[in-house]
Amino acid sequence: MSSPLPGPANEPLRSRHRIDRTLRLANPAQTGPIEGITRPSWGLADAVLGLLAFMLVPLAGGVLIALLGGGELTPALVLLSLAVVWATILGVCLVVSKRRGYGSLAEDFGLRFKWVDLGIGLGCGIAARLLVLAVTSLLVSVWPPPDGQMPTTNISVFLTGGTVWLIINAFIGGVLIAPVLEELFFRGFILRAVQNTWWLRGSKHSVDHAPALAADNATIKIAVPRRSLKTATTAAVLISAVIFSLVHVGSVPDLYSTVVLLISIFVMGVVCGTLTVLTGRLGPAIVTHIFFNGIAMATALILNIG
Repeated sequence: MSSPLPGPANEPLRSRHRIDRTLRLANPAQTGPIEGITRPSWGLADAVLGLLAFMLVPLAGGVLIALLGGGELTPALVLLSLAVVWATILGVCLVVSKRRGYGSLAEDFGLRFKWVDLGIGLGCGIAARLLVLAVTSLLVSVWPPPDGQMPTTNISVFLTGGTVWLIINAFIGGVLIAPVLEELFFRGFILRAVQNTWWLRGSKHSVDHAPALAADNATIKIAVPRRSLKTATTAAVLISAVIFSLVHVGSVPDLYSTVVLLISIFVMGVVCGTLTVLTGRLGPAIVTHIFFNGIAMATALILNIG
């Protein structure tokens, strides 16, 4: 094993208590009881490639699906298009975890749950919806909708077909599956990649014996901070929320609705990102996302809006 990193700023963290106190915002996979901070081999370059795959694969699939449907987006084709997106997200995360990380979605990206996450998610999901309502109400008062028409949302695509399709696309797909995979990708993968790149730089030191989850004969890289962890974490939360909101831009038809949607998704992204770094796991963010989407779906069904 390598010798401790020199200097007070890079002093090894000798106890779990101290790790929790000083590096509580970092990915827990980097703060185990070893000499120094481990540096994951996946970073911003992997995030960029992952985002390209996230955008291009579903786009190509969407074109093919549109051709198959003759321009009409039936409930079955909606499910197929969603499945393409989900498969891309899961595939990217699995590949990065296997080739660049420990080979575990829980270890690399924090895909863990606790029972308390249900209560946290319920409260934060409702709070996020109320915050979005307050912000969009302020926007509407400052910038009234053109021609007095209220902005449209991206929910209507889920609310087509009969009861069976509503259950499959809206509630199983939009409320349950999408939050899990989107949080895994945007808060587990993208947020941590930005955080690591902003926060750490490589070091010549290494640990030759990898944890049980790492590949045999692997070497764990030790890193040293280049910036404050709080600064890097704040940047990561905001940047991941911006990226998350931008990928939803094409789902509404007009500029006003796009601005409202961007604000809504950004607010939710900040809430979920904050929960992720504060708890060190994705459970609270996933449950928050589930309730956030569920409230929107239920409201749209009750008011018959989309």
